[in-house]
Amino acid sequence: MFAIGNPFGLNRTVTSGIVSATGRTNVGIIDYEDFIQTDAAINPGNSGGPLVNIDGDVIGINTAIATRSGGYQGIGFAIPSSSAKLIMDDLIKHGKVKRGLLGVNIQDMNDSLAKSFGRKDAEGALVSQVIEGSPAEKAGIKAGDIILKFNNQTVTGAANLKNLVGREKPSTSATLTIYRDKKIIEVPVKIGERTAKAIASSGTSSETSAAETSNELGIQIEPVPGPVASKMDIKEGQGLIVKDLNPNGVGSTMGLRSGDVILEVDGVAVSNAASFNKAVSEAKKNKVIRLKIQRGKAKIFLAGSFD
Repeated sequence: MFAIGNPFGLNRTVTSGIVSATGRTNVGIIDYEDFIQTDAAINPGNSGGPLVNIDGDVIGINTAIATRSGGYQGIGFAIPSSSAKLIMDDLIKHGKVKRGLLGVNIQDMNDSLAKSFGRKDAEGALVSQVIEGSPAEKAGIKAGDIILKFNNQTVTGAANLKNLVGREKPSTSATLTIYRDKKIIEVPVKIGERTAKAIASSGTSSETSAAETSNELGIQIEPVPGPVASKMDIKEGQGLIVKDLNPNGVGSTMGLRSGDVILEVDGVAVSNAASFNKAVSEAKKNKVIRLKIQRGKAKIFLAGSFD
């Protein structure tokens, strides 16, 4: 594998290495990540140069490096040539890049979440929120659905699904294979277009009472104060806000934070300490608990186990 570029102004520099991984995501560089990872030396000035194989075929475009010093440390990233070609074709034809949109907020699965939904593996992407008026809502997709396949391609996680959808052209039809209520179903959906307005969309006072402690989870909860509910677009009387946590409690272990609003326990909506503690007690019988929470304006799922 060879990286060609102009590092530090040194024209026609060629370095060699191996491919460590393909489909690398969660690097935090760009919105759509599907990188080729290589240890061919890439330094400032290589960006935009080709990554070629031993036959001279361009397989990627050098894009970034992982570094603490600002220079080469053995980890470089390139955009696959297939992805670059899709972008090029859109720019030539439309003058902009058109990406597909489902209209859902999604998250990766983990073993605790999988167990709470009755699954044996953590494959797929979990739908934590469906945007109002989106293609997903029109297709009947629900929060809590686990998307296992997109057009018969296995979904390995949230970033992978985002890439698969993003490559689809707006207004085309797609089929989602979904796990819902311990059943596998197929849902047809018409892909929308990812626009600034669509992205923005995926973003009354109440009396405050003293915080109550949930000893089962090691957290303090109270009804959501009016100003907080208004800021987070939460309806009056909906959910319970986490005021404090025992750092060694189940709540902390599963990822709860102070300020999170707990909306559901194992699919049951909670609005006061009594309903919350009852739902938690029921969950404890199965030794696993799943919470639907709101953090800021994003809805996500968390899961944990009782020892």
